[in-house]
Amino acid sequence: MAPVVVFELNEVPWKVLDWWIAAHPDSAIAGLLRDADQYTSVTPDEGHLSPWITWPTLHRGVPNTVHGIGHFGQDTSHADEIAPPWWVPATAAGRRVGLFGLLHTAELPADVDRYAFWVPDTFAPTTATHPVDLEAFQAFNLAMARASARNVDTSIDLATARSFVLRAPKLGLRPATVGRLVKQLVDERRRPETRVRRRSYQSVLAFDLFMGQLRSTRPDAAAFFTNHVASAMHRYWAATFPGDYPPETFGFDDEWIARWSGELAEAVAHADRMVARLVDHCRRTASVLVIASSMGQQAAQGTPVGRQLYLRDLDRFLADAGIAPARAERRPAMDPQVNVVVADDDLDRLRARLGQLRIGGNEIEWHEEEGGFVSMAFGQADDAIGDVAVDGEVRSPESLGLVVIEIEDEVASTGYHVPEGVLVVLDPARSGVPDHGRSNVDSTAIAPFLLGRLGVDPAPHHVAGGELASTA
Repeated sequence: MAPVVVFELNEVPWKVLDWWIAAHPDSAIAGLLRDADQYTSVTPDEGHLSPWITWPTLHRGVPNTVHGIGHFGQDTSHADEIAPPWWVPATAAGRRVGLFGLLHTAELPADVDRYAFWVPDTFAPTTATHPVDLEAFQAFNLAMARASARNVDTSIDLATARSFVLRAPKLGLRPATVGRLVKQLVDERRRPETRVRRRSYQSVLAFDLFMGQLRSTRPDAAAFFTNHVASAMHRYWAATFPGDYPPETFGFDDEWIARWSGELAEAVAHADRMVARLVDHCRRTASVLVIASSMGQQAAQGTPVGRQLYLRDLDRFLADAGIAPARAERRPAMDPQVNVVVADDDLDRLRARLGQLRIGGNEIEWHEEEGGFVSMAFGQADDAIGDVAVDGEVRSPESLGLVVIEIEDEVASTGYHVPEGVLVVLDPARSGVPDHGRSNVDSTAIAPFLLGRLGVDPAPHHVAGGELASTA
């Protein structure tokens, strides 16, 4: 058995890592890949691919057709019963596990004291953490995440920021990180467009605290999730890889490309510094380092987006449909989705309203799950917004709690999800030549692999054993 550290680098494909090391052959990622086994992880999930679907697949070792998780805030009790995530059997076997920001960890479990640490994801309903010392960070983290859901908000929640700053040094915040953050704020004064880089700093701050917990608690296994590179890929793939798009449909001009061409590199540079610290830690502690993405991205939309429609006042939307807001519970979601649970006798009202609603003449996409859970998708862009109508009557968006937002960087998703991601394994105790073949590995094999490295037998629901068998 060896300690395991998992770095969840959300949605990053090999194209981005290869591009990075070609430009930075002396980088930490380049050095890691010379010594590590490399695979292409492939999610087996069916239908629309999203991180809130593909990460449960990786964590639980079964596809979405089995675990059934399709939305944030959805009741996962059935999935927990038939296919719990890898840290549950690990903890049951006596291993101490620490989790920081993993998707679908929004609430602390009843047995949280058995964990080394547990910091919920950014969709958590409260600021609760284990240990409680980290609550100051989580309060600041949640406040900033919700303020900058689409465009970056330059304001700072001073109360939560002050509380966090006072505790931060004891939690592991490094002077180097503070220096970079100060430089970021100075750069914003000179070049206001660089404020979009603030999205990365939530992960940068969180990573310092994760490393602090890793050093102080010495868990048998620990995992950290970051979305900051995925966010940059969604927005700036077209600025980084303009040649990936058919010229006849590519709508971004040279000025836009020049303006945003450095953003993905800026995000990967943060990840590179994280990797450097992880490799150093794992070599010193003889730990296995696993870097995984539950899927990847590739070029998608190559045209600018100026405006998008969002539902911002859910209470008004529900009240207009005849549903008392107090009888509904908003559940976490990632823009432009809105998730809600309504009482059984209100479901018919909500179904009727969604059936009557037309945006630009089109129905909106929505899904219903058990327990009164409903997920609605907005985000209609530019000409697709059109008139907003209910049962044929044109309404103002505001009367329904809808708003039209001007998009600061004129993008929606120039990069989007594909099944293929990366899987990197650095085992300091491994002998022989690293496997650089990048053979395909089903992402459901990763959970039993982690358990195997922890000396824990695969769970009954795991199809794969404890090794990474190629699916090629």
